[in-house]
Amino acid sequence: MSLPRIFLAGNPNSGKSTLFNALTGLHHKTANFPGVTVESLQAEIELRTVGQTILVDLPGTYSLYPQSQDEWVACQALVQAASEGLPTLVVVVVDAANLNRSMLLISQIQELGLAMQVVLNKCDRVASPGMKGVVQWFENEMKIKALVCDARKGLGLKEVSKAFDQRLSEAVHSEASNEPGNWATSWNQVFGQGLEAQNTASDAVRARHSAETIDRYRRINQSLKTCPLHETKAKAALPNGPDRVLLHPVGGILVFVAVMALMFQALFAWASYPMDFIENMMLWAG
Repeated sequence: MSLPRIFLAGNPNSGKSTLFNALTGLHHKTANFPGVTVESLQAEIELRTVGQTILVDLPGTYSLYPQSQDEWVACQALVQAASEGLPTLVVVVVDAANLNRSMLLISQIQELGLAMQVVLNKCDRVASPGMKGVVQWFENEMKIKALVCDARKGLGLKEVSKAFDQRLSEAVHSEASNEPGNWATSWNQVFGQGLEAQNTASDAVRARHSAETIDRYRRINQSLKTCPLHETKAKAALPNGPDRVLLHPVGGILVFVAVMALMFQALFAWASYPMDFIENMMLWAG
């Protein structure tokens, strides 16, 4: 009997591999640029209710229409899972400070018919009150369960594990089988044989995909109007107070002139004191 599966999906650099490491105790390589995970990695974890579960870290992708080989690996795994009928949970890991970038992928995965969970990661960069509103927005507007965590610091991992167990347990006991549907069938027709297959796709198929993506963005932008995004402003990595002065068109020039005057004074006036001291020490020693 095949074990239940949890797929970690999301945009590149959203923190999927960091969450994978935190949940498995492994040390899978992570980095701050796209394309680090070029193949799916998996490990077994123990969930309280479900028991042994396969956790899969998929390569990052912005859409289920792949543009590179690593994106195709992620897309193909998700579309195939939708037609296999095995207990599966898809976890979309979202950079909480760049929510809008993940919405296209989220809307596409929703149509696969798989159990789904959104994890808002890197929440140390986002105001906490705003994140509560975003979680409620996902549940009310998108009908998707969401929670927050900071995988790098290990915050919220117990809640994440508990939510995975609950959502996957529901999928295991669900009698409904996953149906690939028209959208996944169309995907298989174009990309099922590999990334190169899209080159042979008809103009009508490409036009349909383009029109569908445009329509998705229209609906996404409409939905985001009710999301409290204005409350989820990313925190600056460093205090930006000095930047306001140093980069100001007038204040910055004044600071530069003051620094140069200080260096001039140090070289031609204050330098005489240490020079005299050194000369006297050489005369005394000689």
